[in-house]
Amino acid sequence: MEKWKGILILAQRWAFKEVEKLCVRELETLTIPPVEKIHLYQYFKLDKSLLVDSYLELTVRSDPLNLEEGRKLGIDTSVQISRARELSRGSDMGKGPLSPTVKLRDMELYMLIQDVFELGETRPNGSTHYQVIDD
Repeated sequence: MEKWKGILILAQRWAFKEVEKLCVRELETLTIPPVEKIHLYQYFKLDKSLLVDSYLELTVRSDPLNLEEGRKLGIDTSVQISRARELSRGSDMGKGPLSPTVKLRDMELYMLIQDVFELGETRPNGSTHYQVIDD
């Protein structure tokens, strides 16, 4: 990943759009932890619609963001992830505790992510599926 970050820095500095696109294609083939990937794409101002799976992973995992992750992602993204987590678990406007399990199905989760992160019309790429356990 470090090699592609270095190339991406130069591609953006010199406005080499095709090289930037190549870097993004290569980054998309790598397995990058979701917080790292979001941070990287934010830093380089890359297409955030490519982060759907990372947003989903942080939304459905059992643990909320920790302090270090929140600092790395910034306040806006951290709040959006928190909101997506609440909505996916059936937040009832503060009336009772959140469910520990995600209550939405795959397409409902994708639509929630599109809405919370203002991604417009993205489509699931099929690489990630989440099992949602019914209560």
